[in-house]
Amino acid sequence: MMNALFEELDEGGFTYDISHNAEGRISRLFIAHPLSIKLAKAFSNIFLMDCIYKTNKYNMPLLDIIGVSLFSWKEKMQKTILGHYVHLEEIIGQEPCVIMSDRELALMNGIIFFPTTSNLLCVWDIEKNVLANYKKYFGRAKEFDIFTSDWNNVVYTTTEALFEENWFEFMSIHKEKKDAIEYIKNVWLPGKQKFVSA
Repeated sequence: MMNALFEELDEGGFTYDISHNAEGRISRLFIAHPLSIKLAKAFSNIFLMDCIYKTNKYNMPLLDIIGVSLFSWKEKMQKTILGHYVHLEEIIGQEPCVIMSDRELALMNGIIFFPTTSNLLCVWDIEKNVLANYKKYFGRAKEFDIFTSDWNNVVYTTTEALFEENWFEFMSIHKEKKDAIEYIKNVWLPGKQKFVSA
């Protein structure tokens, strides 16, 4: 079956690479369309990376990398997570200026391959993660909605001073929700300087 895939990839001019584990199973598969490579080379300043899809039979992550052009065109190159940073740099011929990602730790740790690249965290992914993890602390939907609205007020702040002000107000208003506040403090606040809305 894999041979048929590789034949199709060869015929289509795709760039691909595969790694196997000790048992001979695929542990990493890199695939990039020729047009994706061309666009990545032409518009190599910003890449959005998201590794949230694990809805396959083998529970393996799928890393989508989206390059943003001057005209807001998007071209996706699908990759699994480990080892692809090297391929990305080989394809575009330089380090990207910015990689925006979710908080997938393996993804963030891999960015060390690009020492001059800034890693920013997508506010939308932060919001979805926080919603999923703190909803359990609320009995009523209205309480949860107010907390969510107030959290968004913090996270979408445009200046550092206003962020601090909104954060302290948020903690004061929701002080009875200690577990939810602690979760945000421990998981998200250490990276607050990387928050960005896209």
